[in-house]
Amino acid sequence: MNEFIDHYARLGVSSRAENGEIEATYLKSIEVDPSHPLDEPTLKRLEDLKQSRDILMNPVTRYIYDIGHRNYHFIAAIRVIRSGLDDAVRGAEQIVANAKKD
Repeated sequence: MNEFIDHYARLGVSSRAENGEIEATYLKSIEVDPSHPLDEPTLKRLEDLKQSRDILMNPVTRYIYDIGHRNYHFIAAIRVIRSGLDDAVRGAEQIVANAKKD
């Protein structure tokens, strides 16, 4: 399963940020020291930042991303709840099994 990418966090903006703020933050984030060579990690970071900017600046891709973003967190919460319930059921089953032995 692919790892979820939080484009808002990657750029350091809120989910309510408007395009002007996204663009300004992006431009500030991609500033690099010209005296340092662009190594592989720096190029990857710049590519990741551009991807996030492109997704959030386009109203259609941003809308689709926002739906997925909400669903991702909802599904993650359901998994946590279900995991807790599964643990509780296993614990109850073990208590019942131990009680039957006595």
